Amino acid sequence: MAIVGKEVKDDEVMVDRISVLPDQLLDRIVDMLPMSDVFRISVLSKRWKCCWTRFGNLDFGEEFFKKYIISRGHNLVSIIDSVMSLHDGPVYRGHLYVRGYDDEEFESLNFTKWIQFLSKNGIKDLSVHTAHMGYVGIPSDIFNCCSLQRLHLFICQLEPSLGFSGFRKLISLELLYCKLPDSLLESMISNSPLLEELVLVDPKPREHFAVDAPNLKSLKLFNFEPTPLCLVEYSKLTTASICSALMIPANKFTASALSKFSSFLPRIENLSTHWTTLASLGAGGVPFRLPTPFKYLEHLELDEFDVVSLDPIFCLLHT
Repeated sequence: MAIVGKEVKDDEVMVDRISVLPDQLLDRIVDMLPMSDVFRISVLSKRWKCCWTRFGNLDFGEEFFKKYIISRGHNLVSIIDSVMSLHDGPVYRGHLYVRGYDDEEFESLNFTKWIQFLSKNGIKDLSVHTAHMGYVGIPSDIFNCCSLQRLHLFICQLEPSLGFSGFRKLISLELLYCKLPDSLLESMISNSPLLEELVLVDPKPREHFAVDAPNLKSLKLFNFEPTPLCLVEYSKLTTASICSALMIPANKFTASALSKFSSFLPRIENLSTHWTTLASLGAGGVPFRLPTPFKYLEHLELDEFDVVSLDPIFCLLHT
């Protein structure tokens, strides 16, 4: 090792301070490095040689894919298989990004083996991002990942699993252009009691569906089907971006969908709605002012509204 700015004498003995660091500190240092640099640190010291095998952040993301698979032509399957065979320790984050593969290449990735490995090693943050002509099937082993706190899936397909009782530790769920049965979608949401953040893009529901998550703080829903979202009360929700038709349960106090909508979001601070949402809120008549005002609302965004949406808009602005 050379020390910048200091002349090293011939008889001076250099001290390898890296080798005396405790394993816990070494692992912390390694965990803060990007995946592309982890394999290169083994040359720094004998102690670093096997540190990467305890690396808990297996990020085969877009940067890794472009740098090693596209630019250098390495085989992604071989890399992942090598990491799984030599890895020794828990994995708190797993990220897989793949694009430009044909059906045969996707088949060789063996998602089942990958997900099984992560579930056995206590995965907490899982992200699968694929750019493929069709949906990529995610094995049912994903429902055995009991420690999951964050789940992000892009263009994936999920099927129900017998005995699935929810992700009890899940905090954030993002399903973008994914295909799954309505019952599974509702089960994943309602059986995740700690869920705070939910992002759904084009969930393709066949019937009206409900988002029942009492601890939800952030909701982003972009539903391009006429099937409505069945709204319930979200007492902790502070941020909502909704582009979907709505179905709001009737009650004996008011027929106005907009009045019930405001009572369901008592803590909302940031609200973005689309014309399809506003059109739904006009059902049952629109009052001049809402009986339950948005006390905490700071930001209101109205996207692509039309003449049908004007009455709900004026009511929101008056309130």
